[in-house]
Amino acid sequence: MRAIEDHGTGLGMTDGHGDPNETPGALVDALKTMGLEDLDPADIAHEFRDPLVRLASSWRAAIAEATLSTRRSDLRRFSRWCVQQLEIPFVSDAGLADLVERHLADCGQTYAPGTTKRIGSNLTALARGVGSDVSAGIAQDCRARATKAAQKRRRMLGVQSQKAHITVSQMQRLREAIAAEAASSTLATRDLAVFDAACDLLASRSEIIKLCLRDLNPREGTIRFSGARADQIDRGAVFALAPRTVASIGTWLDASDLRDFDVGDAGALPLFVGVMNGGNIRFGADGTPEPMNGKTVVRALQRYAARLGISGVAGHSLRRSMARALYEAGVPEEEIVRKGRWSSLSQMREYVGLTAPIQGASDLIF
Repeated sequence: MRAIEDHGTGLGMTDGHGDPNETPGALVDALKTMGLEDLDPADIAHEFRDPLVRLASSWRAAIAEATLSTRRSDLRRFSRWCVQQLEIPFVSDAGLADLVERHLADCGQTYAPGTTKRIGSNLTALARGVGSDVSAGIAQDCRARATKAAQKRRRMLGVQSQKAHITVSQMQRLREAIAAEAASSTLATRDLAVFDAACDLLASRSEIIKLCLRDLNPREGTIRFSGARADQIDRGAVFALAPRTVASIGTWLDASDLRDFDVGDAGALPLFVGVMNGGNIRFGADGTPEPMNGKTVVRALQRYAARLGISGVAGHSLRRSMARALYEAGVPEEEIVRKGRWSSLSQMREYVGLTAPIQGASDLIF
């Protein structure tokens, strides 16, 4: 790769396809914004230039600086890896896809699982933003494989990661904070119902957003829960809800009028939908209420947790924390496995963070 010279003017640069006096200032700025400043603009194919400039502009406008800083750091890592490999990432869709795949495979053997997963997400965002569907698909697939490889490597090295969870006292404080706002806020009314359902069902964020109106039977106080994770059994099982969960979901449905929408299949409507700050339901392009997405579920919980100074709240916090609370309360592990729909005791223990280090051999012999 050629070194970038005279970024201020960009004069005298050419890639053999355009005007040698063409000023690449916008492209240079875009690369810097995204952490790709180690790449030579002259090495970037024309098909990627305008998309990169537009992508950088949209990121500056729509992404928080802290998030953009993290994304920039991951993409800088990718671009420097490409330089070290004497490779050029933006010459074709196929070339970009190949380098993304190779880089993520390398990350899986180098970095922690969380870091590897984040790098994969940011590379997916980059590929999708420049219009490379092939690379975006590769990035998503390889992110999962590389993350598993990183997890396996940590296990082989004997690294025991502490599973994040929040205490029963913290969960009670969270619920009280949400309930205090629910009396005057449709948004908080929804968040309270989400909180209660997640705790009652030991559900992750991906499972909560898949619940539909037809799954709920308020008269009998039950819900049919299909789950969303590959490690689960009892898909489609019926669970009895706690009275306060039935009450908070009922209050939410009354406040949102979800049951009154005139649609072809009302039962298919999501149980939990997006709510704008003013309290109005968020609608999609087809005129039906938009379901919550996983990030919205997490942000809703984090909003209240931040006010209380509670850290460590993530997408699986309530599921993991409730399972741990049951264990600490003396509930038999087999019952926790059934409530959480895990397919084995070992999966539950690993998920909740109860897996003990393997005992050394010496103690068994000497």
